[in-house]
Amino acid sequence: MRSPINIPKFRQGTARQARRHGDLIAAVDIGGSKVACAIAALSDVGGAFEADVVGIGRTGLAREASSAEREAALRGAIDAAERMAGETISAVALLVGGRFIASRRVVVDMPLPRGVVTVEDVGDCQLEAGAFHREDRRHLLMTPIRYVLDGEADREPPVGLAGELLSLEAMTVDARRTAVENMSRALERCGVRVDGVLPRPMAAAAATVIEDERELGAMVIDFGARFTEFAVFEGGAMTACGGVALGADHVTRDIAKLFGCPIAASERIKTLHGAMFAGPNDDARIIDFPQIGDPSETARHARSELAGVIAPRIEEIIDLTIVAASRAGAKTSSLRRVVATGGGALMLGMVESLERIVGARARLGRPTGFLGAPEAASAPQFAACLGGLKLIASNAPGLAGARQTRAIATRPPQRLQRVGGAFGIGRWLRDNF
Repeated sequence: MRSPINIPKFRQGTARQARRHGDLIAAVDIGGSKVACAIAALSDVGGAFEADVVGIGRTGLAREASSAEREAALRGAIDAAERMAGETISAVALLVGGRFIASRRVVVDMPLPRGVVTVEDVGDCQLEAGAFHREDRRHLLMTPIRYVLDGEADREPPVGLAGELLSLEAMTVDARRTAVENMSRALERCGVRVDGVLPRPMAAAAATVIEDERELGAMVIDFGARFTEFAVFEGGAMTACGGVALGADHVTRDIAKLFGCPIAASERIKTLHGAMFAGPNDDARIIDFPQIGDPSETARHARSELAGVIAPRIEEIIDLTIVAASRAGAKTSSLRRVVATGGGALMLGMVESLERIVGARARLGRPTGFLGAPEAASAPQFAACLGGLKLIASNAPGLAGARQTRAIATRPPQRLQRVGGAFGIGRWLRDNF
């Protein structure tokens, strides 16, 4: 049962009808090499809210960009999305990931003096689970994994059942408070406010991981420029997420150092010729590497040598990601599927390498099922930004003020309204993840 909160109902149909009602949602993804902004109109289709993409923008971002350059990139991405949408936005959901976020499992035990599980008991368990975070961290979400009533486990809240002890096993995600504040202030200087914060790995998973994969056990790995992020699903629930401070940009710098090539040229060579393994004729395929300090000077190396530089670094990133997921409490040995997304996932041989290292079937994850999105937005680089829109739209019935806020995102459990059998974001996350 959904919480009976008034959500503006608009006529079933197109995004244009939704735009006239002002029900726009937006997400901003500040990555290591890019800033992306996506705008969608909420459409009520058969009682469910869907996001029809009406605008999307992307700008590049240098690794050592100054604060002013980052703000300029933010403005550029937001302006491009607004021009495509033909609308302006006043609020966004911010995606945060990389080393700034962390997840952990918590267990809450609650005695039942009345001998029966009530709605209030389940709500109190969720509120207590969501309160586990340090002062220097900002709580992002809490998602129930399972409930245990006197030793009997169930994925659904056992409301109405008799028992003496109710336990909740949940996953909480928090972020470094200063990082969130700095990003929020930068967006405010660009003329928009932050109405909610979402974990980027969760958003990437929402755009790329299907329901059966969540149920059987899957891990999404988002290969970004500076960070590689992960989200793990077991039994339909997200059980861990986080990131490591290594990404595709480190591969570029390895190429630059070992071949004496400028960074910009190294990035281009990696994109055009990079692979995780050497082909049968790659010893004879020669690549010209411009040299630092003298553009007219080039060094010639076989493509197989390039693969010999790329493969060890990517394998290291995958190994560290698996270790980080295990430390976060994920059972990586039971994974059945790995979904690779993000710009780094396009590396030739990435899927095969993941299957070999992780020991599970792997595939490339592209954002799919987004009405109105341009073809270019189906690239893995846009998975997190578009997935953020999907999370917002799915959560719309659980949050008030869609028309007023114009951007909807998850709220901490303490701010949720408990009505009947619904528990706001906790119930929504359990139903959808």
